[in-house]
Amino acid sequence: ACSDTMTYDLSGQRFYAEVWLAGNTTGPNKITLELWTGTWGTPVTLLASDVKFITNVRPPQMYTFDFGAVSPLVLNGESLIVKIIYEGTPWDGHIYWNGTNPGCASVLKMEDPLTGVVKNVVTGSRRIDIFPNVPNPFNPWTSITYTVHDGAGGPVELDIFDVKGRLVDTLVHAPRSAGTYTTEWGGTDFRGNHVASGVYFCRMRCAGETKTIRMVLLR
Repeated sequence: ACSDTMTYDLSGQRFYAEVWLAGNTTGPNKITLELWTGTWGTPVTLLASDVKFITNVRPPQMYTFDFGAVSPLVLNGESLIVKIIYEGTPWDGHIYWNGTNPGCASVLKMEDPLTGVVKNVVTGSRRIDIFPNVPNPFNPWTSITYTVHDGAGGPVELDIFDVKGRLVDTLVHAPRSAGTYTTEWGGTDFRGNHVASGVYFCRMRCAGETKTIRMVLLR
């Protein structure tokens, strides 16, 4: 995850990163986040790092990695880059940046030590997020967590489709205020009939944005 190029004196600002993790792993598993400066997405100078040890993350949880105050920090056309390093058992889960742009996500926060004001280093355009279902594969129930961000108006639609694009079920079709929600699907269609094993897709739509996750039902 990286910021746009900047020309700022950010000396003394406290930086931290927010990362969502989900999955089933034995552990503890070492996860390191590093804060770098660089150009064109290439890390050049390491500024700070933070380490956490994670075990069995279900459902998705947000972890804060604190880089502390960085000084001096004067950017002259460079980017700030967050690099993640995973050391542990094979990861069967997911690591998410909070953003729709895979190159520049608003994972990185900056806090002014004098005023306490917190800002996104990059303010993403995202209005919604949907996280991979847990468990996955599943039989027959699985949980789906989604977030509606501030400024996202209108109803939330959460629909299940099969691999041929046919609508199987509608889980949510209602207004939602800003917040994070969790709903469940029990592997049935809109008539209540059990559907066959296979790949299904959960599509979220709200405020003109659409996001989809892939799910596997194994009976």
